Amino acid sequence: AGGVGGGTVYIRGGRLQLSNANVFASASGTGSGDPGMGVDAEISGDVIFNGSAMGANVFSGVETDSGGVRLTAENIALMNFSEIQSVANTGSLGKSGDIEVAARSDLTLDYGSMIRTGTGGSGDSGDIQIDASNIAIRDGSSLYSPVFGGSGNGGDIDIYAEGIEFSNNFPGYLTGINTRTYNPGTGKAGDISIHTERLNITAGTEISTPTFFTGQGGNISLTSTEFISIEGSENLAPFATGIFANTLYGSGQGGNLQLTTNRLDMTTNTAIQVGTFWGTGHAGDARIEAQTMQLQDASFITTTGQFGNGGNAGNLEVIADSIYISGSEGSSDPFGSGFTGMSTMAGPWGGEGGQLKITATDNLTLTNRSQIGTGSAGPGPGGDTEIITGLLEVNNGANIQSIAKGSGDAGNIQIVANQVRVSGVHPDPFFNDITGEANLAPSAITTQTLDQGGRAGDVMITADAIEVTDGAVIDARTFGPGDGGNIHFNAESVSIGGENADMREFLASQGKSPFVARSRV
Repeated sequence: AGGVGGGTVYIRGGRLQLSNANVFASASGTGSGDPGMGVDAEISGDVIFNGSAMGANVFSGVETDSGGVRLTAENIALMNFSEIQSVANTGSLGKSGDIEVAARSDLTLDYGSMIRTGTGGSGDSGDIQIDASNIAIRDGSSLYSPVFGGSGNGGDIDIYAEGIEFSNNFPGYLTGINTRTYNPGTGKAGDISIHTERLNITAGTEISTPTFFTGQGGNISLTSTEFISIEGSENLAPFATGIFANTLYGSGQGGNLQLTTNRLDMTTNTAIQVGTFWGTGHAGDARIEAQTMQLQDASFITTTGQFGNGGNAGNLEVIADSIYISGSEGSSDPFGSGFTGMSTMAGPWGGEGGQLKITATDNLTLTNRSQIGTGSAGPGPGGDTEIITGLLEVNNGANIQSIAKGSGDAGNIQIVANQVRVSGVHPDPFFNDITGEANLAPSAITTQTLDQGGRAGDVMITADAIEVTDGAVIDARTFGPGDGGNIHFNAESVSIGGENADMREFLASQGKSPFVARSRV
């Protein structure tokens, strides 16, 4: 049912099955007409789409808005490239309608299936609203709302579910929940809002709201009352699995990220990233709040501008009771491609670094060459790091670092804690890009400036007790013309001592002085 103004399709029944079939109520033809109501289906039982589509689109040159799609059923399954769609095509003037899907039990998207809105014209895209008990998105399937042309804004995606799970056996095929804006689209990408009890993101799947042009990227808001689990794969880079609100290539501003949950677990090459890449757009800010948080094995949270072209990095705020960060035990590049931790960085072509604030009420532990870091790789200043916690432990080669790699100054590190314990050296050598040779990593709290003239930041620690043992380091060093930073302790007791046996043996094998095997400030 379609034509000028679009049409209306009403479906009522006990079961609906489409196999290699289509149901559409689109607006086509020239001029404008009374808008149709789109597709409205209320099914008491199940709905199954197999290689089929249902939609209400707006075609090129059409001024009328789409009526959208409304589908209600017990279980809804889309498989084999099936779609529910409401799209304003390139050159259209009308808006695409909303898609509202309600599954009283399960909603499943499988093998390249999609629920999508979008716009390529001057009209805005419709929103996607999903309400289900459980949602499974698998193998190249997605909830998707792009801006692919024109000035219209992308649609928002709002989801309410008890449990949500992504899985993908076909890496490289977009799987998850996504809004985005592409060249030549200038509209803003839609926002993503998720309310759930449990969210599982597995290898090769993502939630993302990027901008690739001048339009602003979308915001992401996630609330999960029980847990958010993000688990990647050793065979995939961290950028393939996670939550992303980036600006890429263009001048559009990146979206912001708000995540709230009881437990956040990230393991094996995963990322939560709000960054600017290869463009001039500024990155958004991120705020992560959880009772307990674990990052392990090349998983990280970042608001970086390191790969941007002048855009500022975003600010990163993390709030939790307990945070545990552990690096990849066997990584040959633990502070580069195998990075595990939290960071914000100013890029080499300008832009400012973001501020990093971590509040861990009970404890914050870094181990196995993990890192919390800020810095500047260019002329812009790096952001400051502020940590507030009960017990801060940095051991087995982990570090808290602020670095100036370019002419911009590094940020300061300020720590307020009951106890600060920095201890040990990781026993495995790695290639250190600062010294240009193999080294062992001592546990450290450090600010550094390299050879381009930026100033190292200051280290300021307020605690009841500070312990630096077993070859660990607290320093504010310069490797070039820029000034080193200052170190300030305000503590009832400070203990510094102990030599690390692994570091002493390694230095001896290299013909070097054993002095740096000692704990030092």
